[in-house]
Amino acid sequence: MFLLLALGSFAQEVASPYSVPVDSANSKKQYFPTGIRIGADILGPALQLFDERKLSYEFTAEVDFSNYLLVFESGYQEFAEKNDQVDYRMNGTFSRIGPAVNFLSRDRDLNSFTFGLRYAWASFDEQVTGAVTEDNWGAVPVDFTIRNNTSRWFEMTTGVKVRLWKGLFTGYIFRFRFGRGGSVPEVPFEPYYVPGYGLAARASTWGFRYYVMYRFPWAKKPVKVKKKN
Repeated sequence: MFLLLALGSFAQEVASPYSVPVDSANSKKQYFPTGIRIGADILGPALQLFDERKLSYEFTAEVDFSNYLLVFESGYQEFAEKNDQVDYRMNGTFSRIGPAVNFLSRDRDLNSFTFGLRYAWASFDEQVTGAVTEDNWGAVPVDFTIRNNTSRWFEMTTGVKVRLWKGLFTGYIFRFRFGRGGSVPEVPFEPYYVPGYGLAARASTWGFRYYVMYRFPWAKKPVKVKKKN
């Protein structure tokens, strides 16, 4: 974090090929979008090496408006868990959309330290197979499949992105997920695991992802700079 702040401070004093200072000629243009940053999470696929129950792919896109961002994220997730009685499997997609504010709006290289809000939703299928032991009936076969289940929730996020080379960025994001709700179909069990959220029984969950991104500009971004005394 200190490295990023120092980087941002240094960037105020040097020229940048990625931005121009705000002045009377372009002050109105600072709130026009000047590019889109598209990326993919590299942590989700890597974590499957350590936890075979989970497989996750996630992509993100953000458009900047001065020190504000409009962010859209989408992904796919699988989760499987097995014990002596049942085998549970889930697969589905999730998406998020929302604004974020960049506290490094003076950084001429367009690095960012952000706080944001998201509205998220998911659609997923669940399957449970196996046998449950009943006192009077012994082992009772279980085979349930629930399709097109849905869920929704809210998120607060904070993260950092740093330019590596030209349009290439890398960075991380922390998520706090809360307020989950959704459909309650007439099925033998309620949702167990929600893609993009986690265990459905939890009132809130935390998340962490690490992205590699590329920014496609269509204009240099006007940025505010400190006036020299």
